[in-house]
Amino acid sequence: METSVELATADPAQAVVAVNGEIDMTVHDLLLDTLMHAARVPGVKTVTVDLSQTSFLDSGGVRVLVSGRSAALARGVDYQVTGVHGLTQRVLAVTGVLPLLTGDENPAVGSDGSR
Repeated sequence: METSVELATADPAQAVVAVNGEIDMTVHDLLLDTLMHAARVPGVKTVTVDLSQTSFLDSGGVRVLVSGRSAALARGVDYQVTGVHGLTQRVLAVTGVLPLLTGDENPAVGSDGSR
């Protein structure tokens, strides 16, 4: 399955970066470039990363998501990851960045990725 990374700006104040597939080393650069671009779009106040269609997330992908957050916040743009579930939720919880990226203050996740 080929992964797609799409940027949508239907709302001029919000950029949505949707990832469909796996976040692994083959898409790190594309995802980071897209996140950086989203934070620089004139008028954008929020970057939302939609992982609802993401089935895999490796440690490099975690680094990309955190780097995207840092870049957005440095420009005064809010940043939030949404749609985390299953393995992606578990990886973000185990690495300790789930609350940072999603605002979820209750990151307890079972071994199957459920709460």
